[in-house]
Amino acid sequence: GVHVGVYDSGTDYNHEDLAANYDSSLHVVDGANNPIDPGVPNGSADNPHGTATAGLIGAAMNNGVGGTGVAWGTSLTAVNIFNPVLYGYVNAADPSGFMDVAGQAAGLFDITSNSWGATPLFGSYQSLTNGSFADGLDEVYGLNAANGRGGLGTITVQAAGNDNLDANGDGVNASRFTITVAAT
Repeated sequence: GVHVGVYDSGTDYNHEDLAANYDSSLHVVDGANNPIDPGVPNGSADNPHGTATAGLIGAAMNNGVGGTGVAWGTSLTAVNIFNPVLYGYVNAADPSGFMDVAGQAAGLFDITSNSWGATPLFGSYQSLTNGSFADGLDEVYGLNAANGRGGLGTITVQAAGNDNLDANGDGVNASRFTITVAAT
């Protein structure tokens, strides 16, 4: 009964390990209330990160192909936050579309996986106090934590990054509304 929103690059939701657990009815919508297809052009070869992340989370069990996700019984829905061709609503020049789709998590998902981030350089763009991107996202994550899952809170899992630096240098990782996860 758990539903995970995978905020990442596009996901090949027709992949044989993902199709059985994929729920397209929960695709986020753009400003005109149109569902946004989070697929990747020409299959997952263009950018396999979102597909791989979704597979680690919820690849089907006992289908005789590939591996099994750590939460193999969960439902998955992808949110492509990076591809401007498919996802013109979200772009770096204007973060309002990004904040909108991040905020939609409260009404859609029990958990969000955010396997992306910025190099944690303790810069103003990453501060939680100056109206920066990280500050705005922290506010959205706070609303998700207060309102998601019928008031129980949507859980936000955020990647610490691959920089071998102090992850707290990115305010998104330092937010009290995230569970920041690192790997080696």
